[in-house]
Amino acid sequence: GESLVSEVVNSDVRYDAIFFDIALSGMSGIEAAKKIREVDESSLFIFITSLNDKVYQVFQFDTFHFIRKSYFEKEIKPVLDLLMKRLNRDCERFNFRTENGEITLRLNEIVYFERENRNVIVHTKNHSYIITNRSIKDLRLELGDKGFFEIYRGTLVNLSYGRYIKDSAFVLTTGKKLPISRRKLPEFKEIFFDNLQKV
Repeated sequence: GESLVSEVVNSDVRYDAIFFDIALSGMSGIEAAKKIREVDESSLFIFITSLNDKVYQVFQFDTFHFIRKSYFEKEIKPVLDLLMKRLNRDCERFNFRTENGEITLRLNEIVYFERENRNVIVHTKNHSYIITNRSIKDLRLELGDKGFFEIYRGTLVNLSYGRYIKDSAFVLTTGKKLPISRRKLPEFKEIFFDNLQKV
């Protein structure tokens, strides 16, 4: 655990996915994941454990999946299939025209879109861009089957960045809270929790 944490924390090395054994000797998998998540928000975490009572602790790290050691041979292939599907989807790129020229973003870089007055703004973790060649309607049709949902009129969010739903707000892994339309709340809850089960 210590060597992996050191490699990630002290360098620019980033991994698409990281497998952790919760019961590592020395630094546990949970401790290692906590330290890595502080500097790397995008790697997909998969935990391998025989400690069923520890499973729920790993979800604080925006966990992709977990595998039980006692069912390893049965569970590893479905998890790897889901992982490859997710990585292929996340690497898909989209071009946008902005006021300052064209940009290209990977799907997993986009946190949400919002309409503000007559503008559409795309938000990533660190930047926001006003885009000029897409409407929210266009984006909803284009991204509706790629893990995006319009939770409020003019707000289209990437479900992968969802942490939880509280009252009528969608809380993101970035800490941002977005309002959910009361009319759309029942449907969105069903879709969000279904998406959690798939990943």
